[in-house]
Amino acid sequence: MDVPTSPVPTPTSAATPAAVAPPPPPAMPESNPHPYGNFRHGISLLHGWLPQTIELIAVALLVLAVVRVVRPFPPRRGQGPLGRMLGFAAAPQATTAGQDAAPQATVTTQVSGDTTVTTDDATAEAAAGAATASADAAESAATTTVAAVPDSVGADPASTAVAARPDSVGADAASTAVARSPLFAFDRGWWLIRFPICVILGVAAAFAARQYMADEGLASDPAPVLLWVCVGGTAAAIAVAVVGWPRTRWWHRLAAVLAIPLTAASSLVVLNQWVGYYPTWQAAWSAFTAGPLPHQTDMAQLAGMRDTDPATGVIVPVDIPDDASGFKHRTEYVYLPPAYFHGATAPTLPVVMMIAGEFNTPADWVRSGQIMPVIDKFTRANNGQAPILVFPDSSGSFNNDTECVDGPRGRAAAHLTDDVVPYVESTFNAAKDPAHWAVIGWSMGGTCAVDLTVMHPELFHTFVDIAGDLGPASGTKEQTIRRLYGGDAAKWAAFDPQTVMAAHGLYTGVTGLFDDLTPPKVPAGTRVPGVQTAPDGTVTGFDPDAYAAGQADGPKASGNDAPQPGPGTPNPGADLPRMPQGFRLPKVPESQVGIGGQDGNGFDTGEFGAAEKLCTEGRAVGIDCTVHTSKGGHTWQFAAAAFGSAFPWVVASVGLPVPAN
Repeated sequence: MDVPTSPVPTPTSAATPAAVAPPPPPAMPESNPHPYGNFRHGISLLHGWLPQTIELIAVALLVLAVVRVVRPFPPRRGQGPLGRMLGFAAAPQATTAGQDAAPQATVTTQVSGDTTVTTDDATAEAAAGAATASADAAESAATTTVAAVPDSVGADPASTAVAARPDSVGADAASTAVARSPLFAFDRGWWLIRFPICVILGVAAAFAARQYMADEGLASDPAPVLLWVCVGGTAAAIAVAVVGWPRTRWWHRLAAVLAIPLTAASSLVVLNQWVGYYPTWQAAWSAFTAGPLPHQTDMAQLAGMRDTDPATGVIVPVDIPDDASGFKHRTEYVYLPPAYFHGATAPTLPVVMMIAGEFNTPADWVRSGQIMPVIDKFTRANNGQAPILVFPDSSGSFNNDTECVDGPRGRAAAHLTDDVVPYVESTFNAAKDPAHWAVIGWSMGGTCAVDLTVMHPELFHTFVDIAGDLGPASGTKEQTIRRLYGGDAAKWAAFDPQTVMAAHGLYTGVTGLFDDLTPPKVPAGTRVPGVQTAPDGTVTGFDPDAYAAGQADGPKASGNDAPQPGPGTPNPGADLPRMPQGFRLPKVPESQVGIGGQDGNGFDTGEFGAAEKLCTEGRAVGIDCTVHTSKGGHTWQFAAAAFGSAFPWVVASVGLPVPAN
């Protein structure tokens, strides 16, 4: 790592971190970090047998709940066609040979000629059911004779046998009814009405979830199709349990009920695989049960650790007063490195504020990012020295997207600057010089890191933006102004980094690093105006103005919509070969770049966007910044890899020496 090294001094309580020359930016450890590197401590929720098992069981239960090839009972006498189709009839009660039957009221039926027969109501109803079955099986049956004991004199009703016979055929209708037993019947009501209803509800739920995510701008990468399939499957499972409950077998009901939590779990598993939020089952369980973090201890134990040399640092939960901001927040955390306990009094150490993504908890960098092994390895090689790390609550609740601004969703920015910073300085003897304070953020937190630094250079001089946006965003610009600022466009400008930098003017001593995803590749032999490439075609530089001019005036790739310049029209890109069939850099409208996760680089496979634009404008006002790009997805695994590569650079930037390796 190309950062300054020096003999490692032991900090003292009276000493302020020694100033060192600003280090050159670090290099990413590899161009394509393994997505599960360092995330193998426990049963994986990102890959392997557990997520696959959950998904397969969910599918099996849903299939068992849905596939209904039988109709449990024939329709009752007098039931209409809609009732028969829906299949809500109860089982008929019939008397059979060998059973005692209670005397019933008799009815007289004219069958043929002068012959009449009498039967009781139960027998007639059973006969009617058998007759219906016979009619379904043989459409040629015109009439049905109900045979019973003709009278009660000398006859035993218990010996009565129910028989339904087509007059014209004379066949045994009982055998016909057996052939048409429920095991072979087709439940038309389920397949033609209720099942389609369940499918429609599932599709509608999946579409609504997708539209909500798009409307809220919740992701910069497109969600996998499997996520919407699982969401729709969950809604369909609920519908199957409710709509398909009447008149079905017990195992269908049980499967439908069990399918609901399993399909919901499958949705969460796919969502987690997409964003990498919980890498292991243990991490998820610890978060849901509010289990202790690695190296966690209580504030009361710190005094007893003074003047010791612990093998690792400790994490302490803190309750930071919100007197200045009024921002209601959850428990926050502070990491104290081993060097903090060297000596009888606490040394003055630099501080790094760690901010997570949009849907977060203060402990996400530790649980989901699993950064403690990286920090422990660093402190072992650096005589226990590292900055204090503070993990604040930037949201107040898991689903409250504040974007670290002050607005209707809470005064999150004021909490970070007016509550957290003074508390850490006074409670842990932290350095007060902004040169010794840094902010590292991932996703929304990356946007916060840039915003806090350019808005408050009196507090922070170093930032690391890992896959952040161009500015605070909650959908489109108009939606952002309405949601985050209550419709006040002036507040939007007050928190927009570009506007803030332009209004501030020249910065002194501010440095930053942008870690973003995957630059595009231009096909070999192709030159694009404003785009600089490496020999393998990887884009290494981008001039937005030159690119725009080339797109407007130069030759276009096949498929671009702009017309070719006419004869005699100046063409600055005339010397460029035509781009290959179908190739063009993905474009995002200028007004949408950096808004709602659209960083202008085509779901992280197109042109440079938010990071390059912010860095270019930052350099114009004296901010020393660098843009790094790497292959990967918008996941915690990418964030952790970026943190691991940037951490030594950050340590040197805030004034501490770093080990040679």
